[in-house]
Amino acid sequence: MQMHAEPPGEEGSLSHHPPSPQLKYSQLIHGLAAENIIINRKALASLAQNEPLSFKALVDTAKRQSEALSVAQYLRAKHGQTSST
Repeated sequence: MQMHAEPPGEEGSLSHHPPSPQLKYSQLIHGLAAENIIINRKALASLAQNEPLSFKALVDTAKRQSEALSVAQYLRAKHGQTSST
């Protein structure tokens, strides 16, 4: 399941925003958990439908965590390669 960073809204209401990369549900939940935000699917769906700006804030938070994790994993892998040569 993939979550869109753009919250649902009236057609064309967010057309000035460029498309955002999608975030998998597991990445969303993991990124939020890393920020001590625990939320279930039903609550996320309700936010997406009724509070799109709040939903987008959660998605943005999860994306930042996901990107930070990717960078940390890359640096660990690079450091591991450097120490073994």
